[in-house]
Amino acid sequence: MARRIALLCGGEVSLLSAAAVEEALEKRYEVIKIDTGVEGWAHTLLDSSVEGVFICLHGGAGENGSIQGFCESVGLPYTGPGVLSSAIAMDKFVAKLLVESFRIP
Repeated sequence: MARRIALLCGGEVSLLSAAAVEEALEKRYEVIKIDTGVEGWAHTLLDSSVEGVFICLHGGAGENGSIQGFCESVGLPYTGPGVLSSAIAMDKFVAKLLVESFRIP
């Protein structure tokens, strides 16, 4: 049986991206597509018995470390950067200070 992967998506742009990602993933995995815009999505994820999470969310919780933190707290591996790097990247003021501290223009 194919490995089960959750595909988290939500929002107009994310849903379009997720369609292409789902098509690619289905060649090797059983994909459980979960729309984070639907109430109860976290329960659906936890009940899905997946081995990992492909985060296909743009902006907000999908990029600020929130979803990554949730995945870590329930022991699910996920794609993309971790909690801290996501949070720093989304906080433009902090990101700029960090980059400037390394003398990167």
